[in-house]
Amino acid sequence: MSKMEQIEEHLKLFDFFPKLRDDALHRSSLSGMVTLLCSIFMSYLMISEIMAYVAIDVTSEVGVDLEVGVKLPIYFNFSLPGLNCEGFGLDFIDNAGELQLEVMDNIRKVPQRPAGRDGVRGCNAFGKLLTNKVSGDFHIAFGRQAVATDDARSHIHRFTPQELDTFNASHIIEKLAFGEEVPGVPNPLDGATHIVDHDSAQFQYHLQVIPTRYVHLGGFITVSNQYTFTLQSFVVNTRARTFKQPGIFFKYELSPYQITYREHREPFSTFIASVCAILGGVYVVGGWMSGAVRKSKPLMKPRTSRRASLLVK
Repeated sequence: MSKMEQIEEHLKLFDFFPKLRDDALHRSSLSGMVTLLCSIFMSYLMISEIMAYVAIDVTSEVGVDLEVGVKLPIYFNFSLPGLNCEGFGLDFIDNAGELQLEVMDNIRKVPQRPAGRDGVRGCNAFGKLLTNKVSGDFHIAFGRQAVATDDARSHIHRFTPQELDTFNASHIIEKLAFGEEVPGVPNPLDGATHIVDHDSAQFQYHLQVIPTRYVHLGGFITVSNQYTFTLQSFVVNTRARTFKQPGIFFKYELSPYQITYREHREPFSTFIASVCAILGGVYVVGGWMSGAVRKSKPLMKPRTSRRASLLVK
């Protein structure tokens, strides 16, 4: 025996996968059924594992908001079916002392329909406010000409008592967002509808704005904000001695905390390990089931033949 043949003989001792000759193989229909069932089960597990690998998992964590000196964008789209576009203004004020009256920059007003008998056309107001990242409020209120006062955080709306009944605070919030859209985080006020069937009303939305970061799978980061809200509404009796100012008010506060969302995907090495475990596990279990079927088959034959002999007698 040559040296190479001796090496091959020694290597055979480490063979954990012994082979049978083709003429020694025995196939049966029951084993074939077991193989078919194992194949179906293996396919199901493989598809589930692939879907789990492709799916993106999102985790969240809470920390302190350390971003300072940045602006807070406010995107809005309001439908005001009971007002004309020239019958109201949008005012803004924040805790840093910035006051914007009759805001017109980056804002559009579009009539919704031809004027009816009452002369009301409705109005769609939409656009963007760019503010300091501090608490503040903005509102659509009665009184076309707002005038600043000595107090930097207040102003006056001018109107006559006869004009009060012409302001209808019915509104539909098509969109209200404090920044770019964050995947999986809806804006809770989008689609909110409030129709006033009496003369005047005041709506106060109190919002808690939470700074938010979304870290995408590729490393791109979306910096935005999400919010929660509570609503207070009041019927305004314009014939009373004192009454609330009709309008739609949004008062928001900035949270000192920040929520960070991160996208994750299962490592490829983990995916390969899971696939190998599925293939090996199903193969081993299938082998056990096939062996059990082969061993139980001879035990079933005598009973069958005995029953047949009894029937003949």
